[in-house]
Amino acid sequence: MPGQGDPTELAARFELAAEVDRVIADVAWLSESPRGRGHHPEAMERAEKYVYARLSEAGWNVRAAPFEQRWALGVSDAGGRPPLWRRIRLFRRVQGVNLLAELPGRAPDRCVLLVAHLDSVACSPGADDNASGVAALLECARLLAGLPEPPAVKLAVVDLEELGKLGSRALAKDAEFTGNVDAVICLESVGIFSEEPHTQRLGGLGLIFRDLARRVSANQHRGDFALVIHRRSSTAVAQAMVAAGAALRVPLPVLLARDPRSDGWRGLLATVFVPLLANFDRSDHAPFWNRGIPAVMLTTTAPFRNRHYHLEGDRPEELDYPRLTALAAMVSAAAATMITRAVPAADQ
Repeated sequence: MPGQGDPTELAARFELAAEVDRVIADVAWLSESPRGRGHHPEAMERAEKYVYARLSEAGWNVRAAPFEQRWALGVSDAGGRPPLWRRIRLFRRVQGVNLLAELPGRAPDRCVLLVAHLDSVACSPGADDNASGVAALLECARLLAGLPEPPAVKLAVVDLEELGKLGSRALAKDAEFTGNVDAVICLESVGIFSEEPHTQRLGGLGLIFRDLARRVSANQHRGDFALVIHRRSSTAVAQAMVAAGAALRVPLPVLLARDPRSDGWRGLLATVFVPLLANFDRSDHAPFWNRGIPAVMLTTTAPFRNRHYHLEGDRPEELDYPRLTALAAMVSAAAATMITRAVPAADQ
């Protein structure tokens, strides 16, 4: 396949094939109302059926993977912005459904997994958080299915992220599906961009990632970039997205922030001693880190840029659809070529 192993050529090809109208339609449909297994179950089931149908239409084999968590420590999904200590919950029993997809053909020995969560908080239609991530994943599904040979990529649309990543926690333990996964790309709140100065905040991120803070400051704090949070084990994935973003006709800047922790138990131990680092665990990439699987989170920084984060105003009209569509092309190119590149193993 032309360009295999090099995301730059494939990114340009995918950019031409991607369709903004499809992404607009997906976000609009998914964010008609809040969706959640507990607070808006009918809306959640409609969204689940919609995603299942769109993936099937694109040529993927899709299956529902129900799961149950007992005595799970998590958080409230009511929404708003209360302090963390007020959100912590212990769930005696919760049930959810992850949607898992693979392309027909020979199962690859190694693959990349794209992940996005489908649920929203109770008070928000969740256009950015996270209909944007699901819509980007659906566009990735269409683009990847159009390649002459099936790429080594799997997809997962997970449940109960807003309760504390319960869906991805269950998925990361599913050895049958994730046993051959070498890298995970998590799409989390990827739809908000702005060329206006002072639209990007960094908060505590700026204290830890000084190079990131310098670059954002030099650009007058414009929210015009995508951010990849990664670890040493997933540096190759992060670099592939930087290259793919730069290869687009209208380049999409991708900035990097490297979490200093190791994967697996050592990373968990480091978090106990430095709780501030837990802020980098706030999406579906973290359970894979904890299981020793290299992962990245791709985001437009959620509450650091989106003034309607976890609020009623997180609506479709707030999103930048041309850039969201370009982001899907970038991710598709990086994912499709990663397994031909050197993906480092988790830290030993």
